[in-house]
Amino acid sequence: MIVKSYLSTEDAVRGLTEVLSASMLSSSQELLSIAVSGGNNPALLFRLWATEYKERFPWQRIQLYWVDERCVPPTDSESNYLMTKTNLLDAVPLNVQNIFRIHGEANPFDEADRYTKLVRKNLADASGLPVFDYVLLGVGPDGHTSSVFPGQEDLYETAAPYLANAHPQTNQMRVALMPRTILNARNIFFFATGKGKAAILKSVIAGDDRLPASYIAHHAADAILFIA
Repeated sequence: MIVKSYLSTEDAVRGLTEVLSASMLSSSQELLSIAVSGGNNPALLFRLWATEYKERFPWQRIQLYWVDERCVPPTDSESNYLMTKTNLLDAVPLNVQNIFRIHGEANPFDEADRYTKLVRKNLADASGLPVFDYVLLGVGPDGHTSSVFPGQEDLYETAAPYLANAHPQTNQMRVALMPRTILNARNIFFFATGKGKAAILKSVIAGDDRLPASYIAHHAADAILFIA
């Protein structure tokens, strides 16, 4: 794990974007698969991508997937898809055929199965699991990531790329990318900023496998953690 620490959230946003942009532009692959997360921090990233980096990203080569999605309609304010659409998709020339949203309005178990089949069909395979080129993750205040929460360590070893999973406090269902498939990605970027996350980030960096974010960060070959 590589930790890149910045003085401000703006600097961290720009730092991650520069690393991602340089990696994509140097790649010889015809298509580049990116799985994105929801939340306030990704919204900051997306707004930068949609403005200053609008002419610098290889949009026509990008296939966009989601790390996780709440089981709500795509028009709901809690929808990760809606957040991405509002802050990014409405402003950039990404091919609509390369946008693969999770259908949060569908039965979560059926949708996890459908999305698993989709990524297996579209992406390269390694060790029996699909390979994303880039996975962008957040860190929740409890150390969760990709809607995998503390106390759900049994999900670390599941072979299914996506599963339906319940939030342990609210019981809200989500469809989420599982740790083994995350660890199979070529590049894993964590993005977490703000004073409110300082304490949990110390635990993540220290290596507490009870925290899903820490487990992934420490078991990945070369995950990068962008913090401020």
